[in-house]
Amino acid sequence: MFNPASRDEEIYPPHLARMGHSLISCGDDVLYLYGGRSLKYGLINEMWMFNRTSQEWSKVIASTDEEPAGRYYHAAVCVPIIKTIFIYGGIVETGRKIQKYKVTNEFWKFAVESRKWKKERSDSWLPAVAGHTLTYVLDTKLVVIGGFSTENYFLDKVLIYNSAQAQWDIYHRKNLSGVIPLGIYGHSAVYHLAVATIYIYGGMLFTKYYKFHPSKELYTFDVDKLQWNILQASDERMLQPRMFHVAVNTRNYMLLIGGRTIDRSPIKDILLYHFKCNTWQNISFKDPEMNDYLRNYFGAAATTVDKDFYIMGGYNGVESGKLMRINLPDDTCTLIYDYETCKSTDGCSACKLETVYNLTYCVSTEGRFPDICFGGNVSEGKMCDHKWFEARSCNKYKTCDQCLAIYPEFKKISQVCKWCKHCKVGKCIHQKQECGAQNPCNRSQAEFLDMSDCDGIVCKAVNCRSCHSSKNCMWTRQVTRTGEITRMVSGNPRYSWSCVIAGVQQKSPKGITMGSRSFKQHSSECPSECYQNKTCEKCVSSHGAEGGSQHCVWSEKLHECIPPAYIPLHCSAGECGSLLREYNHCPIRCMEIQQCSRCISSPSCGWCSFGDQLDGRGICMPGGLSGTSNGLCSESNITYGSTHLSERIQDKFPDKDLKISWVFVKCPPEDECKNSHHTCDATTEKCVDTPDSFKCICKPGYKKRDQICEPVCTQGCVHGICTSPNQCKCNFGWVGSNCSVECSCNSHSECKSEKDTGNCLGCLHNTMGDNCEKCISNYVGDPRNGGTCISCFIYCNNHTKNCTEVKGKDHDEYGGLQENQAVCQDCKNNTEGKLCERCKKGYFRLAEEKLHNICRPCMCNGHAFDCDTNSGTRCICKNNTMTKCDKEKSEDCYKNQTFLFPESKLTLKSDFRW
Repeated sequence: MFNPASRDEEIYPPHLARMGHSLISCGDDVLYLYGGRSLKYGLINEMWMFNRTSQEWSKVIASTDEEPAGRYYHAAVCVPIIKTIFIYGGIVETGRKIQKYKVTNEFWKFAVESRKWKKERSDSWLPAVAGHTLTYVLDTKLVVIGGFSTENYFLDKVLIYNSAQAQWDIYHRKNLSGVIPLGIYGHSAVYHLAVATIYIYGGMLFTKYYKFHPSKELYTFDVDKLQWNILQASDERMLQPRMFHVAVNTRNYMLLIGGRTIDRSPIKDILLYHFKCNTWQNISFKDPEMNDYLRNYFGAAATTVDKDFYIMGGYNGVESGKLMRINLPDDTCTLIYDYETCKSTDGCSACKLETVYNLTYCVSTEGRFPDICFGGNVSEGKMCDHKWFEARSCNKYKTCDQCLAIYPEFKKISQVCKWCKHCKVGKCIHQKQECGAQNPCNRSQAEFLDMSDCDGIVCKAVNCRSCHSSKNCMWTRQVTRTGEITRMVSGNPRYSWSCVIAGVQQKSPKGITMGSRSFKQHSSECPSECYQNKTCEKCVSSHGAEGGSQHCVWSEKLHECIPPAYIPLHCSAGECGSLLREYNHCPIRCMEIQQCSRCISSPSCGWCSFGDQLDGRGICMPGGLSGTSNGLCSESNITYGSTHLSERIQDKFPDKDLKISWVFVKCPPEDECKNSHHTCDATTEKCVDTPDSFKCICKPGYKKRDQICEPVCTQGCVHGICTSPNQCKCNFGWVGSNCSVECSCNSHSECKSEKDTGNCLGCLHNTMGDNCEKCISNYVGDPRNGGTCISCFIYCNNHTKNCTEVKGKDHDEYGGLQENQAVCQDCKNNTEGKLCERCKKGYFRLAEEKLHNICRPCMCNGHAFDCDTNSGTRCICKNNTMTKCDKEKSEDCYKNQTFLFPESKLTLKSDFRW
């Protein structure tokens, strides 16, 4: 293990420090370093090589003139059979005067032996991506997973390149199976040869809920079957969402290093993942500096040579130029030094020696303890084999995807779990169990055995164009997914953009719209995406059109409009400068400012004055103390850019003798009150000119309070507010010049005047009557004296909308229905009673449940129809059966009322039929 920070600068030149680069091995004794970004040198296009034997760096000099431009967050890999390095995508620079970047689809190859660069043809369909992975998967195949660009958003396809045939294959979602993420970037990917599977961890994940966030999920992609899976961690507490980390692997495990979180907090752990046992293990090194580097840097690069891992560069406020080599034992259980941790780790066995030092030895269940352990306290761990896998608990899986996942190491074993769906919360249970018993709810449940059934989402698209290309799908901000089977629908655009089935528009009373367009949209009608806005004002005022968001952000440094999902990738090391999100934060252009005082207070603006005394005329122009920087401001000429303005100004003011002068520090005198350059409120304030500026004083009838001129009502406003001098606006239900007279409408209506308080103008709050003293039809209550009327639906515990008076009661005195007079009619959901508060015979609802819950049929296994209506127990058993719930007090006994023959009935006739 070595640290290049301690070596000579000649061997480790400072310009090797970078982030977002590639470190590549072609199977020999040399490592290749390409690309990346440096705060000092910008985007780098050089290739360097490191000789592992001599431990020396040298620059690779290509034998061709053509070579790729500098780039970062690209992906690169070597195909050892043909000794060729392939480089795809990344962020490249496009601006000259102003720094600008774009994501590219360029595909380059570098022949190691001849040192020749060649740019391969990139057809228009080949997506531009950055933050993706390019993984070598045997022989000559390369697999592209994930990535991002402003034009195409998250890449939701898988690309496979055959380097022997120089041919790309693109696999859309319809060509893939399993749990396919909508999009991902900044993740890691390693190929596990034994099971022909790529393991993908972390990154910025775009979920089926149309939200994007740093992930701690572990996906797998079976290269042969083109199948995605998501694996649930054995201990999720150990995992932390991370992106821009690195991963390397051996045949037994994967090592995760570094990365960053969304809030830039440090990554806590260096993690090992064991492929067969699906377990995570936290490791640390004896060198504190190495631990700190491996945990805190992101945007590094790594590769594997034999059993050695090499990690290079990265960023943590400054770029690193360190190259580190890590060599771990084949048996990583030996890195566990705590007895209890070893015991609880699947695939590991523990030995504890009760000596002065309390020694602990931890080894693989397939390994052998040292001789010193024989006779000690030995705990044989679980071996990660077929029996162990089949015996796992299904209840630990919290989502359908994880419940029905196919684990690469055991993909030939039949599924043992199933998923219960259509309750508010689904549940994973063993295939031999019943959904109704294990996950009771008031719905008929579906049982899923294949993970391809989990999603249930018809419309899956990351942007508007791809959404509209799907049949019966629409791109909208009026629908959001809140659960496995639930959606929220709004009459107005309020959620983030998402792709939903067009039929959902019928669920909204106002219909679904996109701006002024109806829900039947075409791709040509898609709203502008963030990158299409070219000014700050348009950018921050836009809702964009990118999935999972509903606003755009302006980069003041790059003069670029950015979707929020792009920020962690594009602005990871301060490239974007200040990010503006509000209209009033946008910088104002000098020419838009009409007043001298505002002009000279704006950065890099000055005032070209041409008015006579006190009129304040002039033009705000870019410039400094010595004059304008983009034109002229002199006695004979006013020019902005290449436009001459002198004649236009003279034509506009023909009777004025223009006195032209440049002002940058102090404005010439002007009467702001006369030329309307003041800021006084026209209603409440009067402008008074002063020698240097102006001041605002309160008009008659107004009084200053906290720098605001407020109206004064000398008569007072008892139940209201003063809105203008001696004018009150009364609160609801009050009248009079000082709002002191209450209407005779029981607080449910305004009235005509203080002399006619009984003339109610319009009863509100579900009331009626001359004085709003009655409830309207199908509402219950006593609205007198400000009382309320509630709907029969609420009064009847949500089981009916109809109620009427108790027969024989005289309620003409009050009219309407009062609570002591109302009786619910047509109770639904198997309920009965005055308030639909009881369950009918043969149905039950637990005593602790709310009265608005429905009543369920008694669970008596067909041997009884009646049970206790408040517990579901005490089935009145028939057919020579009985229930143990009469003897046991289990809270959930009603779910498992196993019926037994009473002992006195065990002797049956020979012709008895069950």
